[in-house]
Amino acid sequence: MTSKLLTTLAVALVVLAGIPAGSIGAVAADSGPSGMSVVPDGNIDVDVPDGQTPAIPAESLRGATYTGSNASSMSVTVTTPDRAEDLVGSNANIIGAGDLALILGDDQHHAGREVALPAGAVHEQLGYTPKQVRGVHSSGSTWTREVAYENGYLVFEVPEFSENGITFSGEVQITASPATDGFTSAYDVSDKDAVKDFTADVTGITNTETDTESASTLTDGDTLALSVAGNLPPTGPSANNEPEITWEGVETTTAWSASATGSSSGSTKSVSVPGNVDPDSETVEFTGNEQTTARTVSGSNLANGESLSYNVGGNVPAESVSVTFSGDSSSTTDSASGTGVSPSHSTSLSVGGNIQPTDGSGGDPTLTVTGHSKLVTDNPVDQGPNFANGNTWIGDTHEDVAMGSDIRINPDSSGTIQSLTVNITSAQGSRPAPVDIYIIQESGVDSNYAEGTKIKDNWKPSWSAGKKTANLDTNYQVEAGKDYIIGFESLGTDSDGEYDSLALRQRGGTTGYWIYSQSLGEARDKAADMEYEVKSGVSGLTASDDTGASASFGDFSDGQTKSRTIDLSTSSSQLDFSGSGGSSIDYTLSWTERTATEDPSVDVDGDGSTDASYTGVLKSGETHTASVSDLSTGSHTASVSLAGHQTDVDIDMTERTATEDPGLDLDGDGSVDASYSGILTSGQSTSVSAETLSNGDSTVETSLTAGTVDYTISADGTYHTEDPAVDVDGDGVTEAGYSGMLAPGETATAELPSIDRQTSDVKISTVGGSATTARVTYTERTEPRTSVSTSTATRRAMQAVWAMVKPRR
Repeated sequence: MTSKLLTTLAVALVVLAGIPAGSIGAVAADSGPSGMSVVPDGNIDVDVPDGQTPAIPAESLRGATYTGSNASSMSVTVTTPDRAEDLVGSNANIIGAGDLALILGDDQHHAGREVALPAGAVHEQLGYTPKQVRGVHSSGSTWTREVAYENGYLVFEVPEFSENGITFSGEVQITASPATDGFTSAYDVSDKDAVKDFTADVTGITNTETDTESASTLTDGDTLALSVAGNLPPTGPSANNEPEITWEGVETTTAWSASATGSSSGSTKSVSVPGNVDPDSETVEFTGNEQTTARTVSGSNLANGESLSYNVGGNVPAESVSVTFSGDSSSTTDSASGTGVSPSHSTSLSVGGNIQPTDGSGGDPTLTVTGHSKLVTDNPVDQGPNFANGNTWIGDTHEDVAMGSDIRINPDSSGTIQSLTVNITSAQGSRPAPVDIYIIQESGVDSNYAEGTKIKDNWKPSWSAGKKTANLDTNYQVEAGKDYIIGFESLGTDSDGEYDSLALRQRGGTTGYWIYSQSLGEARDKAADMEYEVKSGVSGLTASDDTGASASFGDFSDGQTKSRTIDLSTSSSQLDFSGSGGSSIDYTLSWTERTATEDPSVDVDGDGSTDASYTGVLKSGETHTASVSDLSTGSHTASVSLAGHQTDVDIDMTERTATEDPGLDLDGDGSVDASYSGILTSGQSTSVSAETLSNGDSTVETSLTAGTVDYTISADGTYHTEDPAVDVDGDGVTEAGYSGMLAPGETATAELPSIDRQTSDVKISTVGGSATTARVTYTERTEPRTSVSTSTATRRAMQAVWAMVKPRR
């Protein structure tokens, strides 16, 4: 800081006569020194050379310049010392310093009076407040007056505004009290050679100024800069006139926090709260977290209406809950059978289970049928109304010509011809040769006996009357209602020249030709008495159920067994056979009934409503999973419903234990100081007060009803000024100090006699991280060192200006 301690002001006043000034009416003052009137604003003017700025603006004097009398006629002109010489007139006084000159004039009233100038405006220009003023009257007389201070005004007496009673007789007198460094005074004498006995009387004045240097929030090691002016050691305001230092307590804070994550009940944490007094804004923020446990509750082979009891742990509802139904299948074999039943048989079925029956290996059920044939005896002779005498059937003639015959048959039943039995009415001679028997499917009998299929080779019937049976070598299939021709061909003669024959019984009156006899050489409308056996098998057999499933078997030979698959369903209730011929069938329908989980559902929490379900059938190895709402903690009973069979049920969940009733013992006394009552789920947080937290080291202990907790303790570590001291000379030893704590605003003061003009700063110390505001107050002192020089230059008029006396160091 630059010192503003200056010497007192010296004022020269030149008295000149006759400055004209306009007559302005008095303006009543409502402030200012007591008993004085304000000089009208219009009487205060500025006149400075072009390009220069007045040292004091006219506005600073207007309304703030007062006089004890004749205010309305008094004028004030602000100018420069050089300019004042040109402007000054009669009845005026010049006072000034430095770049400032004031011309005080009154061309109406010459009597002296008190004048008041605003002290602040003068101090701002000079840098100090003068204690004396010296003026020069336009008449040439000089005067010196003491300055008084009243209500912020510099008040002094101007002794006169005229030449009355002032004369000069051979003497020039210049007075400056006090005269500052560089003070000059110009003067004129009529005869410079007449000047003699020149003397200058100088009286020194010690100037003082009190200065205070201060700084806020100084911490240990900081310095406070000083600038001690003057040329004498400083004094101060203490009782011993010594400089003083005043420490003022301040409060500083630093943000602090400590955190822990996943803290369980009983766990501890060491903390250290900064500061030297209890902290402020103490809070604890608890943040909830959760421990989770994946859990599955299972029930096996649960049937409709059965239940499963279980417990949900934790302290908040379990989440990610799902129910998985696992299909279960069972199977049992069943069958339906019949023996010796008609090919048009029907039987009822009862197919259990709830999924398609199989053959036990995944295929459709198997129906096995055995067909049984029957022997049907037929005879062409049944075609005629009456019997007739026989005709030669086989043999030879007396000319040794072999004889054969064709016999037409029309079977009533389909099947295979097994045997032929002819009814011989008479025999003649002996058997000439064996006979081959043929069959062909056609309608007309003729003389070609060896047509078609040979069904008996080299038959040798006994040569006598009666029935002769030929068991056929080849089974030939015939169809009912169709004509077949059986040819008997004699294989030779016996060459005995005799007639050898067997006569076949006949029946006349038939429609159509049934016999062709070689002996007759023509077809006859008579039927032969020839019985034949047709073994009739089951034919065209099919089987079907009442849902549309069917199996086709076709024809059976006697004892033939066929197996077919049939697509039964659980809805099949009847099996129908359709076929013809044969005597009977034997059948066995075998299937594997399958029962699986059907339409499972579950009420997991016992509230009577279904929480998870599946519509359909789940076989073994098949599963269905459905999500359900969160499950509250505690005991539950899950009830299972099924349309069929049984199921395995798995209830999967994530049990959750959240932060519950977190608290902290902040001071280690075993009691909870900051707490929250309730549950905080993951990420949920709450803040509570922690007023019992103190500065320094402590151990914080966590308490919980359940779970763990994350917490953050926050506070403003607080410092009050502690043990402030000062080291003036930088030797590391404090010259003054205060032991103890200073609360904010509290002060302590000590003397600093060691401060001198060479002291540029002082070093502040505090403890505990605290800070302080420090103020050092001292009085700067300046003792003047003077010298006087003279010049014989003359000037047009005698003038004087204010100047500052610079103290010698």
